[in-house]
Parts: sequence; structure tokens; C-alpha cells
Amino acid sequence: MTTPHQAGCLICGRDLVYMDSPEEVTCSLCGERTLADVRCAAGTGIFIALITGSTPLATEAWRLSNEMTARALSVIARHGGPRCCKRDSWLAIRDAAGFCREKLGITLPFNEEHVCPFSAIKRECRRQACLFYGGEE
Repeated sequence: MTTPHQAGCLICGRDLVYMDSPEEVTCSLCGERTLADVRCAAGTGIFIALITGSTPLATEAWRLSNEMTARALSVIARHGGPRCCKRDSWLAIRDAAGFCREKLGITLPFNEEHVCPFSAIKRECRRQACLFYGGEE
């Protein structure tokens, strides 16, 4: 029997991303570090916090972390529902790569030609309405 997944972050209510194995994560709101197998959609903000050395008391680095979180959530929201963890993760990662290039001068690789391999098995898939849809397998 599998354990049902939590629908949203218990701290901020944002979408959750489930990982294959636990790893140390930092809450983008309070800065607490803990071992977890799930990430909040604010993960791009956590990423920026880590590479800028941000803390909850930092000024510019804290602003950048929150700006990245807001941008990623905005991109995800513009694509609408139903929810899709894979699409939302790919959108957030693509936006984080652009953010790093624009704000930090860091170029991160992102495959713009990425095609989702889960379309055929996900009932809620938006198919042609999804940027990552590659056609039926």
C-alpha cells in the first residue's frame, strides 16, 4: 500500500515536487534545513539562495531568491491547470536558467527541445496545449 501524497506545501501551500530519494532542502521562507524527499515549487528560489549564499537576513541575495520564486510560480500559473509536476518542474528549470543568465551572468544548460516521455501515461496531460508534448508514443 502506498502513502497518499500531500497536495501542497504545509508552510506556504505551493505545489510539491516528489523526489526519488531524500536530500537536504532549505525552506525558502524560514531558511530551515531538513532532510526530505519532496520539494516545494519554491525550489528555484532555494537554488538561487544556495548559489548566492543567501540567508533569511540577507538583502540582495534574499531579494533575488524571492524574485526567482515569484518568476517560476508566475510561469507555472500562466500555463494553467490541471497540475503537472513534470511540466511545472521543466518550466521552472527553464526559467531559472534564464534568470541565472540575466541576473547573475551564469549560463546553465537547458534542452529547449525537451519532449515529455509521460504524455501517454498521464490522463490529465494537456497534449498539444503543453510546450513539452511530443505527440503520441
